[in-house]
Amino acid sequence: QGLYQDARAARRWLAQENGIAESDVILMGVSIGGAVAVDLAAGDGCRGLVLASTFTSLPDVAQHHQPWLLPKLSLTTRFDSLAKIKDYRGPLIITHGEADEVVPYKHGVALYEAAAGPKKLMTNPGGKHNDEQPDEYRVALDRFLAELLGEPFVAGGDQRRDVAIRRFGHHSLPDQFIEVFQKMNSAALSRLVIVHRNSLRPDVDAVCRQKLL
Repeated sequence: QGLYQDARAARRWLAQENGIAESDVILMGVSIGGAVAVDLAAGDGCRGLVLASTFTSLPDVAQHHQPWLLPKLSLTTRFDSLAKIKDYRGPLIITHGEADEVVPYKHGVALYEAAAGPKKLMTNPGGKHNDEQPDEYRVALDRFLAELLGEPFVAGGDQRRDVAIRRFGHHSLPDQFIEVFQKMNSAALSRLVIVHRNSLRPDVDAVCRQKLL
């Protein structure tokens, strides 16, 4: 519950700082952070939801790696994204590595199939859990954000954002997503709360996004 509360606090802060409604914030979750993003999106709604390498539930992941421990019976922390995502009906984009050795690819497919709203599944052929995202995904994400904001799609980012991302974001963001953020415009960044496996501190990520503007 503490992690969920952190994410809600980050979204509240970002919305207040930018003078927008909390429901206008775009949520992005990477790995276990995707479970937090799904919880927020399903419970409160959001402008759009981006998931990368996200599992259906924590017991499902544990079952894949250590089935003899009976995790579906023993784990009390569940992060049940598969059940929750059915309650989210907004725009969704999911990316998942086909050879993900931590969270099997089938988790991403199951989340995609369970989602009720407009959705897109991006497969990273041969991609593992920590591999770079392919160029096709970066373009698709940029287009997804542009459509959410009602802006024309323009690929690419400027040098100022490149420097800012590397200066303020490197301590908490995976390298492959630093590269993705180079392609986002300032309007998108001002509405983006990111939760991921490295820091599990969405408030820090929200501050990083704000420093870009």
